[in-house]
Amino acid sequence: MMALYERDVRGGQGRHVDLALYESIFRFSEALTAAYDRLGEVRQRQANVTPAAAPGEHFETKDGRFLVLAVANTPMFHRLCSAMDESSWLNDPRYATPEARWRHISDLNERVRCWVNSKSVSELQERLDQAGVAYSLVYSIEDIFADPHFAVRGNIVTVDSPRIGPMKMQGVVPRFVGVEPRPISPAPELGQHTADVLRSMLGLSDDTVRALAERQIIGLSHDR
Repeated sequence: MMALYERDVRGGQGRHVDLALYESIFRFSEALTAAYDRLGEVRQRQANVTPAAAPGEHFETKDGRFLVLAVANTPMFHRLCSAMDESSWLNDPRYATPEARWRHISDLNERVRCWVNSKSVSELQERLDQAGVAYSLVYSIEDIFADPHFAVRGNIVTVDSPRIGPMKMQGVVPRFVGVEPRPISPAPELGQHTADVLRSMLGLSDDTVRALAERQIIGLSHDR
């Protein structure tokens, strides 16, 4: 968009966008680079925990789902304490700051794990929502199909396949606001458009196209 803006508004020539595939992921590696540069720290595998969030993990609920919590600041930690009815944690020096909580991450995560494991998803959602705690559930595809947000956003669409009939698949993103997205067509059959291309672009007659197909020089789909 910036290249187009320079070309159309500022009278420039436009620019090629220079981006390597790995760079989009590398940009999300938060403090990894700075920690190595300034501290010589080489981060190792540490599963789902990170110094940026304490407590933070994937916790199993009473009914077998998994809840993701990543409490990255003190106000959010205080809200979690409220949701868990753990007011004593507010005055516990082990949990006073993000740094202190990270030093006690194992103990803290274990306490949260026990609490989450004692409650169903509906109970947890009620408590966390009321306290204003950010969280997420780990979704299966069944959960995605049942989530009204995905439906309202048009993330799941129906495509009519000539071989297996109507089937659900992911919708196209991103979309322009105010523009109705076009229906998704199934992938063409092998040879489905060959005759049309030969007629429209090369000017071949129907007889010529038919003769090429009979000699197996080209392949046409069953309806050609």
